[in-house]
Amino acid sequence: MARRKPKYTLQVDPAEHRAPHGRSLIPASKKITLGVDIGRGAVRLVKVARIASDRWKLLECISIPFEPGISVGDPTFHEFLKASVSSLAGSHGKYDLWTMLSSANLEVRYITIPKVPKAQIPNAVHWTVKKETNFNEKESVIDFEVQGELLEKGITKIGIMAYIIPVKDIEETKDLFSRSGLKLRGITVAPAAIQNLFRSGCAPLPYKPVCVLYIGNEHSRIDIFLKGNLVLSRGMKAGIDSMIEAFAEKAYEETSKVAEVAGEEFLMASENEAYKRRAEAEALLLSIFSGSFSPDKSTGPAGLREDTVFDMIRPALGRIAMQVERTFEYFSRNPRNEKVNTIYVTCAAGHWERPFDFIADQLGIERKVLDPLYHGAILSDELLSPATVAERAPFTTAVGLALSDNVRTPNLIFTYSDKEELAKIAQTNRGIFIAFVAILLALTGVFFWQARLAGQKEAQLTRLQGELDMYNPQPNQNTIAALAGKVIAQRRALVEPNSRLLGTAVIGELVSLTPPNVRLISAKADLGSKPDEGDIKSASAKETKEPAGVKKQVKKGLVVEGIVTGNRDAQESALAGYLLKLSASRLLVHPVVSSQTTESYPDYGEVLKFSMQIGLP
Repeated sequence: MARRKPKYTLQVDPAEHRAPHGRSLIPASKKITLGVDIGRGAVRLVKVARIASDRWKLLECISIPFEPGISVGDPTFHEFLKASVSSLAGSHGKYDLWTMLSSANLEVRYITIPKVPKAQIPNAVHWTVKKETNFNEKESVIDFEVQGELLEKGITKIGIMAYIIPVKDIEETKDLFSRSGLKLRGITVAPAAIQNLFRSGCAPLPYKPVCVLYIGNEHSRIDIFLKGNLVLSRGMKAGIDSMIEAFAEKAYEETSKVAEVAGEEFLMASENEAYKRRAEAEALLLSIFSGSFSPDKSTGPAGLREDTVFDMIRPALGRIAMQVERTFEYFSRNPRNEKVNTIYVTCAAGHWERPFDFIADQLGIERKVLDPLYHGAILSDELLSPATVAERAPFTTAVGLALSDNVRTPNLIFTYSDKEELAKIAQTNRGIFIAFVAILLALTGVFFWQARLAGQKEAQLTRLQGELDMYNPQPNQNTIAALAGKVIAQRRALVEPNSRLLGTAVIGELVSLTPPNVRLISAKADLGSKPDEGDIKSASAKETKEPAGVKKQVKKGLVVEGIVTGNRDAQESALAGYLLKLSASRLLVHPVVSSQTTESYPDYGEVLKFSMQIGLP
């Protein structure tokens, strides 16, 4: 498809922003946004890079006229749109694409709802809008912005700016870009695009209410902003077409006056000629708005000047001014009792000072120029910018689209409810991330603690190794054998006295523990043989090899015979008590009664005779 040369272009210096082979020098981390404004006869595109939180870099803007014979509704228009966007996107693989819907079917409402929790705001807005309008959720989509709390008759309420648009309009726009192979980041409306200019600092932000009057081709729109927020929006069926009709009507009247002299036949011819000249009148008026009008090269009626044209469209301008004045009167009845004292006038056809001044004079307020490409927070190369306001003015809405962001811009394909749901997911993800970081920090602390302990153990091992290295010469088998001999000698020195005194100690312990009613008849002790060096060695080796927890068998022992006197019924109890006393002794081990009988003894009568085995250590 052949491409026509754009009427206006504004792009940054390729040598400054392009690397060899078409690679962009704008850092990849910078967010690139493309704003696409589809007008009646051209597509206006603006590409912006966000270089800071409140600063933007204008990379390129371009106005591409439609191909001859095609319009937005033609089946081949999506090919033209794809080629247009691709020419602007260039080598940037990732970018956000924003466009807007026509305001013809847009309904903007400022409403107030009771102060409710954040999660209940969407539901409250839905029912409030449904109550005040003919909103049908099957046919229309609603999006809104929360503009803060306010007092209404002494009651705290929440101010809401709601946008209602038919679902069909959104689906048609999505389908157009989808068939063009383009993925939309967002779809918004013209008032929101202008709102972006104020909120981003790309247009002056006064503290008093300001009005932005947009004169479109078939419809115009009156938007009132306060501190960067849209507080009122109204559409009207008057615009460039109304001016063309007024111009054509005036031209027809002039032609009719000439025809009255020539007769009825010439009058009919003049009427037909007047209708044919409507296209010429449109071209003439648009050329004046765009700043390209020249009386010598005019395609309209010969001899016309700007003054003449302005006089011919004055009635249409007067009707527009009257609608704006009525809107101001309605707004002046707001609770804040504030009045609009500044107006910005923008036009789809361009910028013609004379009619704009006329409207401001009719309203009796100051008029300013809304020119975001010339001043504000957008950086651009002034040498390559269009020289006149008339050339820059048509890009105003496209610049607002390029400044769009889901944080500050209503998005009809990502509404308030979707944003809240995404915020909840993000909050959950942040919670998971914080928990993960906490666990990671805890594990890191454990790791360093374990590393510290390992370092201490290693230092202790090094110290012990140093102490071991102090012994010189190093221990060997002969040294160990000599030390073992010394140990054996020491043990023998301890064992021999113990063996000699063991019998005496046993008899003394036995006597001290025997009560008066127990008489010992005999005591036979087996104290074992005197240990020699071999026995000590074998005993030591046996103790080393013997498993832990296995009790040694007692080899030494004592056999005691005796009688228990006294009351016969208490004899067994006395024997049991005696046995317990012996068991508590540290010198006597495991005393056990091996036999007991009842016998009669002289001087004692019937006694309980017993035999007892006692182990020795």
